[in-house]
Amino acid sequence: MWGLAETDLLTSDADASVARCEEGWAIASAVGERAQRGLIGLSCNNGPTILPPYGGKTPTLATNPFSVAVPAGQEQPIVLDMATSIVAGGKLRLAGKKGASIPADWALDRHGVPTTDPHEAIFHGFLQWAGGYKGFGLATIVEVLGGVLSGGLFGRDVPAMKDFGKEPLVTSAFYMTINPEAFMPLDQFCARVDRLVRHIKTSETAGETKEILVAGQLEFRRKAERLRDGIPLTDVVARELEGLAREYHVPFDLS
Repeated sequence: MWGLAETDLLTSDADASVARCEEGWAIASAVGERAQRGLIGLSCNNGPTILPPYGGKTPTLATNPFSVAVPAGQEQPIVLDMATSIVAGGKLRLAGKKGASIPADWALDRHGVPTTDPHEAIFHGFLQWAGGYKGFGLATIVEVLGGVLSGGLFGRDVPAMKDFGKEPLVTSAFYMTINPEAFMPLDQFCARVDRLVRHIKTSETAGETKEILVAGQLEFRRKAERLRDGIPLTDVVARELEGLAREYHVPFDLS
C-alpha cells in the first residue's frame, strides 16, 4: 500500500493512510517532497501514549504531530511542522542530556504541577498541550486520521517504547496531497502564495521583535547553516554516539 500511495501522492490529489509504520518522524520530509513538485502536502501521525486528555491524568495520546507544506514561486515554500503538544518530546530529552532546565509551561510533574525538571517530565509527568484544550482537540483529530481511519492502533492500544531509540516507534499515519492546478494554474497559485508571504513578512513588528518569520523559514536558514558549518553536538550527545558505535561495531570519527 505504501508504494502505491507514494506514487499517487506525487502526481495528483490523493489521500492515503498507513497502519503500524515505523517512520513517523518522516512526515515533514514527506510533505516537503510534495511542495517541491508544486503540490500541497499534509501528513500527520499518532504514536505511544504520553499525554493525558486535557484536564485528565491518564496518558491517552501522543504528541501527534502534523505537517503541511505549500509550494511558492519566488519565496520559499510555507512548511508548518509541529507537535500538538507545546513542544516535541525530543526537546525534553535534549534538555535532559544537557543538564538544563525547561520552561515551566512545557510540562507537568507526576502530581500535575508545572515542572522545570526534564527528567521528571519524561519519566513521571506529562507534556502540556499547545494552546490547552485546542491542542488537545487537534491531537484528537490526528488520532482519528492516523490511527482510527488507517485501521492501525490508536489511543492506549499503542504500545509504549520501553527503551527510546532502541525499539521501533509504532505509529500510524495519514497523508493527503492537493493539486493546486485543480483550482487554478500553478503559476498563479504560487504567485498568490508569494504575495501572502510578503504580506506577512512586511507586517509592522511589535515590541522587541526584529523580524516576522513565516512557518518553515527558520528551518530553511538552519539547514543552510548546518550544510555550511556542520551540525553542532554537545559532549553528551557525542559520547552517546561513540557508545552506540562501539555497541554496533561501526567506525566512529567526528573529525
